[in-house]
Amino acid sequence: MSEKTDCILFGGYAGGNAGDELTLALALKDTQKQFQHVSVLSRNPEYTQWLFPGTKVIRVPALHFDGQRSFLERLLPAASARKSIRKKAIFHWFEQCLQAGGPWIDAICKSGQMYLVGGGYLTDHFPLYEFLLPVWIARKCGIPVTTAPLGIGPIRDLALLEIAISLLRETHLQVRDNFSLAFCNHHDLRAILKEDDGFRLLEVIPEAQISTNQVPNRKVGICMFYQQGSEITKFAANEWYEALLKQLRDRIGEEHIEGFCFHTAYTMDFYQTITCFQNAGIQASRVLPPFIDYRLAFRNLQNYSAILTTRFHAAVASSVFNIPCFAVSSGTYYQSKMELALEGRSSVTPVELTKQDPQKLADYLADLYLHQGKIGD
Repeated sequence: MSEKTDCILFGGYAGGNAGDELTLALALKDTQKQFQHVSVLSRNPEYTQWLFPGTKVIRVPALHFDGQRSFLERLLPAASARKSIRKKAIFHWFEQCLQAGGPWIDAICKSGQMYLVGGGYLTDHFPLYEFLLPVWIARKCGIPVTTAPLGIGPIRDLALLEIAISLLRETHLQVRDNFSLAFCNHHDLRAILKEDDGFRLLEVIPEAQISTNQVPNRKVGICMFYQQGSEITKFAANEWYEALLKQLRDRIGEEHIEGFCFHTAYTMDFYQTITCFQNAGIQASRVLPPFIDYRLAFRNLQNYSAILTTRFHAAVASSVFNIPCFAVSSGTYYQSKMELALEGRSSVTPVELTKQDPQKLADYLADLYLHQGKIGD
């Protein structure tokens, strides 16, 4: 049986995304100031413990709800009937998980409150039912739920939408952008607008607070991955990146271009970036491997005089470091991040991939880089 915890943390971290680990670091900082006993739920507790030694980490076992719609559900003509069956299936799965028990469920039920760490995981671009399950358990046990500034939506699955709204109804809810605030207002959820926790990164990575003038031979940093909810195919996205890279290579030379990753999975940023670099005639070795420690990923950004990124928290960090950054998005989900959550940040320029000529953007990047006189330093 677990000991009572004053506050238990849960969120989208522990999957290898540097930005998500940053939001966990800030959530730990905030809650440990307020509470004596703080615990973290993690799907990858060994990794979380390695990043945050001394923290009490509780394993959440691999849980999976078969999201495929049942044969009966597909046959029903009425949307309301299909939604009702799907809601029943999700709640049945919730009840099964609760009955199965385990230390993580015991820890939630014995906690003083649950704190949802920042991130944009409350959308059905991800397995939303898995994120809602611990919240449902907390609410069922009478545990209050508060949140860091979150991104919420879109949620197109009507059954999941109703469940999410009901679970967030009595939550002390903070959101990080106007898209999420509009979502809350539309569904009569009370929410406070507050900027993403990532803008406070120097509170947990103080060693990153150095003058970028101290870094010689700074390069143009490029991070690419196929964004959730993209409006174009991965093939078309790669063509866009490759056209940009070819033009940038011709203007400043490949030795002044470097790929970087904000996810530890080699199949994500790393694979797509080395693929595009190679197809653009740039050596794959110009792409750095992923950083296992999120702190190193953020500190590395100061090696760049300009950045082009598809990763939201890389753009956030660029703003903190005052590095010119082009934040690329495709689809509503990432546009809400890059345009609304970064609104008013003068060093960051949102770029909608489907509306921007890649070669013209490459020329702008090259002119910016050459104007700063970094070549030959």
